[in-house]
Amino acid sequence: MQVNIQGVEIISTKEFFDNRGSFNKLFSTLENSDIDFNLKEIYFNTSNKDVLRGMHLQNKPYDLNKIIYCFKGKILDVLLDLRTESPTYMCYFSIELNESSKKIIYVPKGVAHGFLSLENNSKLLYLTDNIYSEEHDTGVRWDSFGFDWPVKKPIISKRDVNLNKLKE
Repeated sequence: MQVNIQGVEIISTKEFFDNRGSFNKLFSTLENSDIDFNLKEIYFNTSNKDVLRGMHLQNKPYDLNKIIYCFKGKILDVLLDLRTESPTYMCYFSIELNESSKKIIYVPKGVAHGFLSLENNSKLLYLTDNIYSEEHDTGVRWDSFGFDWPVKKPIISKRDVNLNKLKE
């Protein structure tokens, strides 16, 4: 799959099967990539169908790289490059992540992240290489950068509704 945002990586995980079930090595898949990632925090998220979360990122000095993995259900993951020095500045990208694809997505610093849950009880893991800072937490409104979200009535938090529009 062609990714049109510099630094974003989609990585296939390694899953092993036997008569007991399966075993998936998530984090070791980074060993064969150019990604330098020092884990600081792990988040677990559950969302119902039509929940839209985003578009989020953190400002310096608490900016962070993220690794996203959908291990149950299905989501539409959306990224927006907000790095003014990037050749892909203002480009956006989307990919469906689900429990059968076994893919993780690496989101570099300065790229806003959001997603739409396409099924009830979709579950995600977020791994970050910096700690959360409420003071540095920011983002842009989900409907302000030209992406056509495939949902008529998204369920959105008050926080996300009140994010600034991109042009602001």
